[in-house]
Amino acid sequence: GNLGANLITVLRNPSDELANIETVTNLEPSVGGAEAESVEAVKERGPQRLKHRQRSVAVDDYHWVARELSDEVAHLHGLPTRKLNGLGDAGQIATVLVPSSQDAKPVPSSSLIRRVTQHLEAHALANLGARSSRISVEAPDYVEVTVTARVVPQDPLKADQTADEVRACLAAFLHPLSGGPNQTGWELGRDVYLSEVHAVIENAHRVDHVADMTLTGSVLQQRFILAEGETPLPKAPYDQPTGSKVCTFDER
Repeated sequence: GNLGANLITVLRNPSDELANIETVTNLEPSVGGAEAESVEAVKERGPQRLKHRQRSVAVDDYHWVARELSDEVAHLHGLPTRKLNGLGDAGQIATVLVPSSQDAKPVPSSSLIRRVTQHLEAHALANLGARSSRISVEAPDYVEVTVTARVVPQDPLKADQTADEVRACLAAFLHPLSGGPNQTGWELGRDVYLSEVHAVIENAHRVDHVADMTLTGSVLQQRFILAEGETPLPKAPYDQPTGSKVCTFDER
């Protein structure tokens, strides 16, 4: 869990407490930690442990081996024979690590990524574990979506409260780990459908009905792959509106 205090008192010599007290200040709040594992989680993890036996062979094994390391690991999605840029590589295992977090965009810390990478290398097949560059662990990329809705409240005098409740329902529904139709999180790459979002809004407290609604994804989240050499550049899989700006994250 997180440390509640910012000051830690260290006693160098317990017999002379007044003369040997040093105060250490935490410049940043502590992170990491997780709740105790539930019985349901043990029932789910137990058969998988018997299956993989601490050795990653199939793609799903990487997820469960990483879960054995720490409860901080919520999901580890394996991309077999793929580099992180999406290009194929027969000897590469790319993984996307999602930590246990209530943040809107759960992002693993650098220390957790390092620990998971070392753990996977130690439990991978010999031809992969001996070459650490063949196993990569990275943070997820999140696709931002925009919901624009015109909602009719049951009580016009409580329109502001209704709007706040709709926003809260949408935030809970779109959370990567606890959202989704079954409230069990979203699968990697799973689409969000307009009908699902429409149902979430209409089921919110104080909402009479939804007059109209749109659901759009951020164009900035689309990924372009630049071809090398003399290979003809493929057409983008979608059309860009006139005046759109396409650039890297550093504005090039």
